[in-house]
Amino acid sequence: MKTALLLVAAAGTGFLLTCGAAAVAPSMVIEQRDRSFDRAAAEIHRGDTIRFTNDDPFLHQIYVESPEFSFDSDGQAPQQNVDIAFTKAGTFEVRCGIHPRMRLDVTVDE
Repeated sequence: MKTALLLVAAAGTGFLLTCGAAAVAPSMVIEQRDRSFDRAAAEIHRGDTIRFTNDDPFLHQIYVESPEFSFDSDGQAPQQNVDIAFTKAGTFEVRCGIHPRMRLDVTVDE
């Protein structure tokens, strides 16, 4: 079975939206369920990829607003994955534009 892949290319964003099978090997998987992320914080290394899986029956929309690193996804349908490669070191607040109480703090070390 072939897998559809949509690549959203914006300079320096490190954002990849996938449907179905893996396009890249994620360093960590964060589940979105019951209008929340499955944890409050995550620690990764610069260049690592986090896969966000939508396990809810409705849309999510992931974004980060930071001078050092930012991205803004399209709507993420149920069972869709968003892979984000964090290319900058620092601490970043990941939010859902549809569910404002959703928050994940990602610490990226060198």
